[in-house]
Amino acid sequence: MGLKKNFMQMFDKFRSIKSTSIKLPATKEKDIVPQIGSHRIPPDIFDLLWFEDGPYKNLFVHNENRVEIEGFVLEFSISESSDPSAISMKEQICEPSENKKIPELGYYPSYYVMSPEQRWQYLEWLTNIDLDIDIGYVFVFYYGLERHLFLGKYESAFNTILRLRTHHKNSSFIFYSSHALVASCILHRRPDLFLKYLESLKHSEDLSISNLYLLAKYAMQIDLVSEELVLLANTVGFKNKHYLKNESQVFISELKKLLLDKYGKNSMPLSHFPLKEWPKENECLAANMSFLDDYRASEVPSLKEYPKFKNTVLTLLEEAHKNTKEILRASRSSKISMILPTAEQQDVAKKPSKIFNKSELFDQIDTTIFDKNIAYYKKGICPNCNNILKSRSKTKIKCSYCGETVYVKNNIFTGQKVLLTYEELQRMEDIKNERVRRNWIVKVIQSNGFSIEELLESRKRSGKDYEEILLELLEKTIVIHKLKGDMGLCRNSIMYLGRVNEKLGNKRKALELYLNTCFYDINGPVNCSSSFVLESGIAISFAERFDAKSFLSFAPAVLNWIEKLGRELGMTMSQIEDLFKKSSKRCIEPGMTVSPSQAWNALSEWLNDT
Repeated sequence: MGLKKNFMQMFDKFRSIKSTSIKLPATKEKDIVPQIGSHRIPPDIFDLLWFEDGPYKNLFVHNENRVEIEGFVLEFSISESSDPSAISMKEQICEPSENKKIPELGYYPSYYVMSPEQRWQYLEWLTNIDLDIDIGYVFVFYYGLERHLFLGKYESAFNTILRLRTHHKNSSFIFYSSHALVASCILHRRPDLFLKYLESLKHSEDLSISNLYLLAKYAMQIDLVSEELVLLANTVGFKNKHYLKNESQVFISELKKLLLDKYGKNSMPLSHFPLKEWPKENECLAANMSFLDDYRASEVPSLKEYPKFKNTVLTLLEEAHKNTKEILRASRSSKISMILPTAEQQDVAKKPSKIFNKSELFDQIDTTIFDKNIAYYKKGICPNCNNILKSRSKTKIKCSYCGETVYVKNNIFTGQKVLLTYEELQRMEDIKNERVRRNWIVKVIQSNGFSIEELLESRKRSGKDYEEILLELLEKTIVIHKLKGDMGLCRNSIMYLGRVNEKLGNKRKALELYLNTCFYDINGPVNCSSSFVLESGIAISFAERFDAKSFLSFAPAVLNWIEKLGRELGMTMSQIEDLFKKSSKRCIEPGMTVSPSQAWNALSEWLNDT
């Protein structure tokens, strides 16, 4: 009997406890116009937006949705009337001037903390969500879609998130949206949507085998296939991945044979592992901070930590490895050709990154220097002595003629396979590092709205490297943000100042700046740009610079940087605490309500978790 035919039978085990959905208030049809300011939003997108005031207000205080699966309860609840995506018709919107660069949103983006220019840009993007944009704007819209996923128009939100995932490949967005999509399928008892999600992964590398994913497969009686078992290799403790990486086709084929022998089909039914025996693990369910913490990250049944399941998968992978090894040994002994792939088997060459081109900032890098090495790979020729190689490997080869090691890599410019000498390998590594450096410099410039002309002029005048010049520009920018009352932007510049210092090897200074970033975070920095005039004649706003109520959490990346630098500097937690409190006292601004001591109590808990 087919899967779709069994949907209703599959979900007899689901017992709905309570479900309430949000309904828009009754409004005259003529009053509903998909337009905000000058922006005409497509009706399907407009219908998924949340408004906290005005004629379209649809944000409510409390909603919940729950479902039970064999004794396990999955639920979502909101007790806050706010939402990071909620649009206020009272907030100013301003179209940016032609030459003005709009800074990136940074961490914890929301409609509320956006500047008027950023709101304009966000609304402009909503007219076509397929267009590329700073991922912060995508997250703001996504937060509202999550709210719909669990407590509103979930099917429309589901389809819209799938659409976003085809155009926006940010790793954090893919991670959070994967978990939320799967959780909504379980919550609403919709195996058809789960299949739609699986279908969307066929041509992507976005699959994440989470505990939620395994729970959904269990509840819907969908087997695990060999490719999914391979992704669980690290989880179950499978260590020898040589054949899994270098002979994946043979490995997968042998794994399917083992599954067929064990279960009578080339997949693993999860019914062999009773849900009631699974241990519980915390799992991230949603990114939207307006959800209660217990529902955003909740305990769910963990098949990945169930010993019987782990041992079963590990045994299958180890046997597949053993069988693959025997097959390859037999092929070598029977002199079956295992020579390098032909040109027709090569991946299509991609275009070299534009970052290698000559620009105002950087010199040209020759993207053809490894073209001969592509030909070496296609023909199986040693780049050291030009003799034909008698064997092949996916990593390195020892030439039987000259005795030199030949390295198998992907061309940094085109992605094609190449054969390299040791010297050529080092050259490629240098170019790879330079690519990382260039991309990073460009990101810092764009994120902080710096003028390239100013950067070039400073370099011409001082002869300093770009990294040193960025230090000076960031320090000036921090002062400007403070004078304007834009403390959210100031916080972001402090974080980037830490990144630049770390790049330059100033580890202790970088650590101090990351700690300063956390101190700003817990005080809830906002961009207000409203002002009054002091006796000195300087216009500064203090009243709305900080809102501790808007504090959501510390940035995971910043916490990881603190942990990393603390370890590299050999600092104890007590020493980090001392540095935090001393440096935070120098960062205290009017409007801050959380003291350094109070801030450390919160931060230390997060660092301990990290």
